[in-house]
Amino acid sequence: MSKRAMRLAEKYRPRKVEDFIGLPKIKAVVLNFLKNPYAAAFLFIGEPGVGKTAFAMAMAEALHSKPLHLASETCNYDNLDKLLRELECHPTFWNGEHAKFHFVLIDEIDSTTQTAQRRLLAKLDASELVDNTVFVFTTNTVKSLDKRFTSRCIELEFSLWGAGQEVADFLGQVWKAEGGTGKEPDWSDVISTCSSNRIPNVRACLQRVERELLARGVNVVLADQVRINEVTNLPEIAPELRPNCP
Repeated sequence: MSKRAMRLAEKYRPRKVEDFIGLPKIKAVVLNFLKNPYAAAFLFIGEPGVGKTAFAMAMAEALHSKPLHLASETCNYDNLDKLLRELECHPTFWNGEHAKFHFVLIDEIDSTTQTAQRRLLAKLDASELVDNTVFVFTTNTVKSLDKRFTSRCIELEFSLWGAGQEVADFLGQVWKAEGGTGKEPDWSDVISTCSSNRIPNVRACLQRVERELLARGVNVVLADQVRINEVTNLPEIAPELRPNCP
């Protein structure tokens, strides 16, 4: 397996739901869901950098599903319609086998058009919800979302409020694992600087660690290049990943 250098935020992105820090209630909800999964829609709400998208990727991996991913800037009616047609096919291959569930990830759903939201609204209704599909939407706020839309989702609020010590311990572990030399940075200061509304942004914290390592001449440790669960970005999906589709 080839190796390459990568950003620390990606290298240390948790791959398993249970590995996330500071989210006990959310982990409990999702781990129980994963024991007996069913067609559902989740709405992940929270500040940037608290792990919403990474958590969704870990869910997909637990379901052995290859995510169908739409970013907010591409989530218009046409691209969304292409995605929804994918759900009529077999779930995307994972590790050489059919998955049991489609996994649809749409980031920053609050930034999508109202037309796209209405198109999704119909698919989230009980009468049209696809039997073998799990939707996850991420958002920083629900203010611009139709209440009819949010009422059809399981809302989970992501917050690392009160998790400062856990985050500091994590940053210290990363520092040591990457061969950091000399006196460690003041993690409480790093976390404070990288917080929004007093909520730590772990991604920003890791970028600060990376900057400090580079400043001290420490080479970023290589990591495996091949990931078990790569993302499939729509609207372009490789034909071999769409079995039995026209």
